[in-house]
Amino acid sequence: MRKTIILFIAVLLIAICFTSACKGADNNTKEYKNTSVIEEKNEIMEIYLYIGQKRLTVSLEDNPSTVALTELLLQGDITYVADDYGGFEKVGDVGHSLPRSDRQITTKPGDVILYQGRSICLYYGQNSWNFTKIGSIKGYEEDELKGVLLAGQGKINVRISLK
Repeated sequence: MRKTIILFIAVLLIAICFTSACKGADNNTKEYKNTSVIEEKNEIMEIYLYIGQKRLTVSLEDNPSTVALTELLLQGDITYVADDYGGFEKVGDVGHSLPRSDRQITTKPGDVILYQGRSICLYYGQNSWNFTKIGSIKGYEEDELKGVLLAGQGKINVRISLK
């Protein structure tokens, strides 16, 4: 009888420890369905821009702005209108305020920049100013990027997504 009670208590303790360990693991990993983005501890490394029929991959910087942006994108895509400015970028208000980590930088074609906390700029040229870098568009040369962004040709619709 004594061995049975000790065995029962041992099994109960193992079950409690296993349940606690599983709950802790669930809290540290988030799953986002319908995306190829691997997300561990809420770390998303890429987002996507849709412009016309093109899907552009953006490698993200590690800063509070990108964390806030990806948290918004977990709730749904963001769509905005971007227009040419200064002959080197497309810029538009995304309808949300994001935290800023501005520093003096010189942009290059393909940079994705947060400006004044509410606007996202897609660079097809260079500019120097205090900005927060969101990331960089991968896989496009300057001339090709100008074509996709319709550089100098007016407004474009941009959709930002995790998938």
